[in-house]
Amino acid sequence: MGRDLMTTWTAQTELAIKGAFDAQNTAIDAGLGLFDLGFKGNRQAVAQFTEIVKRTQKATLESWQTTAKMAAKATETTKR
Repeated sequence: MGRDLMTTWTAQTELAIKGAFDAQNTAIDAGLGLFDLGFKGNRQAVAQFTEIVKRTQKATLESWQTTAKMAAKATETTKR
């Protein structure tokens, strides 16, 4: 039962992380639409910021996935 609970918890947590990132990206994309193309410099700065945010999101998700895999392996080891 502990392993099933761990699997469910990690899957739900990952879905929550992805959902939060999707909402964040939607807000960023909507904000980009508000910039007038005449302000190209500002738009480029926001685009660069957006890229940094998305890279950070990816690193966070990869870190979570690695942690979840390690925890799952530790759980398997304890059951042996």
